[in-house]
Amino acid sequence: AYESWGGALVNLGRDTEACENCAKAIMIDPGCVMAYSFWGAALVNLGRDTEACEKCAKAVAIDPGCFMAYSNWCSALLNLGRYDEACEKCVRMAAIAPRDAMVYGYWGFALAEMGKSPEAEKKWTKAIKLDPAMKPQIDELRSRLP
Repeated sequence: AYESWGGALVNLGRDTEACENCAKAIMIDPGCVMAYSFWGAALVNLGRDTEACEKCAKAVAIDPGCFMAYSNWCSALLNLGRYDEACEKCVRMAAIAPRDAMVYGYWGFALAEMGKSPEAEKKWTKAIKLDPAMKPQIDELRSRLP
């Protein structure tokens, strides 16, 4: 129950409370993958990206197929400027959910930040093909490229 409440609190933007509930869930069940994933999301929202990486790493150690943990981990890595590692997480996410447009949006962003604009453009094109609603966000990122 604590992990579900933690997830709900993340969705409500009550991230400190979410962290507390996820910690309780893990005390009860140290193998609770979703509690680690939600905790990672809350920590990203709080700007505590290094800690978020640690929680997400624990989640994928328990369940290597946990897409949400990889997504939160990737977001934290992007915030930390660790673009090569973010690309590695995108590879994992694409293997789990190849039709998730967000994967290619993140991936394109990481590649663009590494100065790999042609590769970034390919990922962004794929993201827009999968979800045309992402076009305005991606166009904003494109406008920042040199």
